[in-house]
Amino acid sequence: ASVASGGEQTIGEERVDGFEIGLSGAITARWHLTGSYGFLDSEIVDDGPLGRNEGNAFPNTPRSSLSVWTTYELTPRATIGGGGSFVDVRFGNAENTVSVPGYWRYDAMAAFKVAAKINLQVNVQNLTDEVYFVRPYRAHYASIGPARSVVVSVTMDF
Repeated sequence: ASVASGGEQTIGEERVDGFEIGLSGAITARWHLTGSYGFLDSEIVDDGPLGRNEGNAFPNTPRSSLSVWTTYELTPRATIGGGGSFVDVRFGNAENTVSVPGYWRYDAMAAFKVAAKINLQVNVQNLTDEVYFVRPYRAHYASIGPARSVVVSVTMDF
């Protein structure tokens, strides 16, 4: 236990055991792939003298998460890409009585070299317009993730 400013005291112990693995590379000269997987085994080991949550997972910590992204160069001037990400169930409280479901989200992009130093890119995020929650809270409330959106950008090299 340690004493923080204002006389508050931090009591208890939490532990996360896990790993993350990532891969990145070229399948061919024009096709690239990246991906990662993370596993987190969170546990409230000691919830303090009045706590009753020992053995529970702690809030907003997904057990598994996964991300995959690929791009393919159609021509020297045009590239397309897409991928998906998964986030597992997360609890909003230490009691593990409030949770949000896991979800998959898919994104895509297309990039075009308009001129020697001008690039145009279109990104579509949340292609399937999935309703998902990015953060659970203890009071039966959760933040909703962004709906489908399209972002167009133009970049110029100097």
